[in-house]
Amino acid sequence: MRQIHILQLDPRLEAIGALILLADQVEIHALVQNYVEKTAIPAAAFSGLVEVYEYVREHLSGDFQELSMLFGRTLPRNGRLWDVFESAEFILGPIGSRDLSQRTNLFAAPEYSYADLSSPLSLPDFLEKMRLLPIDDSARWLLCDACMRYEHYLARMEAWIHPAEECVADKADLLYPYLSRCAEALRSQMNEVSLSLLLDRAGLPTHPEVVEIIPWAMGFSSLIARSNLGIRERKERVKIYYGALLPALEQAQGEESEASLLACLHALSDRSRLRILSLLAAAPLHGQEIARRTRLSAGTVSHHMGELIACGLVSQEKQGTRVFYRARQEGLESFLDDLRRKLL
Repeated sequence: MRQIHILQLDPRLEAIGALILLADQVEIHALVQNYVEKTAIPAAAFSGLVEVYEYVREHLSGDFQELSMLFGRTLPRNGRLWDVFESAEFILGPIGSRDLSQRTNLFAAPEYSYADLSSPLSLPDFLEKMRLLPIDDSARWLLCDACMRYEHYLARMEAWIHPAEECVADKADLLYPYLSRCAEALRSQMNEVSLSLLLDRAGLPTHPEVVEIIPWAMGFSSLIARSNLGIRERKERVKIYYGALLPALEQAQGEESEASLLACLHALSDRSRLRILSLLAAAPLHGQEIARRTRLSAGTVSHHMGELIACGLVSQEKQGTRVFYRARQEGLESFLDDLRRKLL
């Protein structure tokens, strides 16, 4: 039977949310005004978040270029180095993530949550795979260096997280109302169907044994998911960081069908992805077979699968040590329905 846990306050996660906003050099009042104009949610609904953010900003000191490198959008497609480390800690665990032979596959995967971890990647193979990744040299160097000196980078992240967490603890009372309302909304709406839709939206397998949902006040509009699908474990686990204002934002904005439609159109605008989807419509395939039939590199296939999974057109399933991909009939039908409603 599936276990679903909805948690309350995670001070560490809230600290990281504030650090991400700082790393992105967010002007918090302009951000709030943007949401107010788009959704008609009153500015007062954001006041507690603004106060916590400003308190953290006032009490933190350090090299903000380093903060930007560690928590900012320094990787392809607005990726963050923190994301890679967070995935490593969740998927590999505190012991496995310290083992270079275990984390090389994870760092060399364009989609860090969907890395194939069934067999270790030697250091020469890792460097060659990194060389072939379709990313710029600055991101390539950062990932290589962070993989090789993992504990050094982790310590640098912790040096920012710890004082930010202390600041969050000082202002925790301001965050509880957001988290409580979000948790209450999730509990009242959560059933097998709504959970499957949430997992599908996050691009994750829809039948994990354990699901942990953590409302996230300082990441109020975010949806970040982790899965251990790529590694052998007794239980398949999923962890979701769920923006605390997502229920209110989605209610104000209505269903995000237009965003979903645009994501699908973007995914299908690439000839290789369209070819992959047509292959999967005929039969499920594992990554190596897709690479063989399309004559694409494993890294490029992994990148395309991440795009197709993220927009809900493809799902993945672990069979033994291999991950198989299949076209999602529901996702394709939903895409066609959205397109029909928009254009006809």
